Amino acid sequence: MKDEIIAIFKKFWFVILIGVLFIGMAIYCAWDMNKDKLSAKSVNGKDVVFTLADENYTADSYYKALFNTMDQNSNTKTGIATVYNNMEKVVANEAVETTDKMKDDAEKASKQFSSQAQMSEDEIKTQLKALGYDSLEDYYLTVAKRQKLINDYIAKDKQALEIAEKQQPRKLQHILVKCADPDNPTKEEKEKMNKIDEALKNGADFGAVAKEYSDDPGSAKNNGSLGVVLKNGSLVKEFEDAAWKLKAGETTKSWVKTKFGYHLIKNDKIADKAIKDSLKNGETVEAVKKELLTKNPNYEKQVIYKEAKKLGLKVNKDIKKDLDAFINGK
Repeated sequence: MKDEIIAIFKKFWFVILIGVLFIGMAIYCAWDMNKDKLSAKSVNGKDVVFTLADENYTADSYYKALFNTMDQNSNTKTGIATVYNNMEKVVANEAVETTDKMKDDAEKASKQFSSQAQMSEDEIKTQLKALGYDSLEDYYLTVAKRQKLINDYIAKDKQALEIAEKQQPRKLQHILVKCADPDNPTKEEKEKMNKIDEALKNGADFGAVAKEYSDDPGSAKNNGSLGVVLKNGSLVKEFEDAAWKLKAGETTKSWVKTKFGYHLIKNDKIADKAIKDSLKNGETVEAVKKELLTKNPNYEKQVIYKEAKKLGLKVNKDIKKDLDAFINGK
């Protein structure tokens, strides 16, 4: 989880930062360049930010100009992107309850980022404050909550279920005998495969044999289970090809060679409920999310907006049209 959060942070740090800091930094620069020219006055009840060439620049006009500045990369008003980013933060924190695991993951991710970041602690704090966060832990918690909000929504989305079903889900188990050189297994490796074959031939339970002998520690502790897997290229090709030839309840008749070694694969029967559960517990949600975003790049923003409305969001009529366009990619 922490590596995933760090990846998200690194990917979107400057995208998010620019939107939020633009107004503050622009005003600061304007003030710094013209601080000796400040008139210290108000015009029509509005504070003058600075005066240049006998023209007064009020805070209201300056904010409006900056708000409507177009981002050349996204062709979106900077202010609208900032509004959305702040809305996303509020929605994630209001809609999702903080768990002890989230706190622990956020703390670990924060320490790892701090140790790798090419900026001082004060610089990190300054930028986080501009983003509206008190600490890196606060930021990572928000990222985790946002991800949970999106994933929970996908788990209930009929479209996501249809995508999962089209990718021919299987509930697989396997036993791996790891080989340094799969093309030339050693005597010990061959003997281990023979021992496994003998145990299964004598009626031993596949899961029990996997737990005792498999060299894949992650699945071995779960009786060789890989959980619900989709046919989308996430598995090694030789493994995937063999697994999807199996009927429900069947086991490969011979060992399947991959770059990792040799596998025996079992295909358990899978029911609709298992597919839904696999989305709910996150087993298949990332694979489904990838296709959802390919079909609709604005899917996640639309989920956030729907949740915001559930929480009673009220959008100023002056920006509603632009915000709707930003969220729907128009």
